[in-house]
Amino acid sequence: MTIPSGITRSNTATIPVGTYPSGGVGVSPDSSRVCIPNPPGPGPGGVSVIDTVTNTVIATVQVGESPGGLAVCVDGTKVYVANTNPKQQIRCR
Repeated sequence: MTIPSGITRSNTATIPVGTYPSGGVGVSPDSSRVCIPNPPGPGPGGVSVIDTVTNTVIATVQVGESPGGLAVCVDGTKVYVANTNPKQQIRCR
């Protein structure tokens, strides 16, 4: 994941989040965490959780074979992840 600056129009950070990150980005209500779905590459699919202050991955949650879209609850306590194979929805706490 690359973080661009809206002011300088240059990259401010690059964070490794998996082989094929896709499906959108989920941001916590207080903007302290970002979640990125990672479909399987060499390993199983998961969701990378990024600390926005340190720009580091603080956790990778295994959620199934093919995580795609995700959504963060308005209170920030849960992340819902849609998997395309098998077709399922998973709640991460």
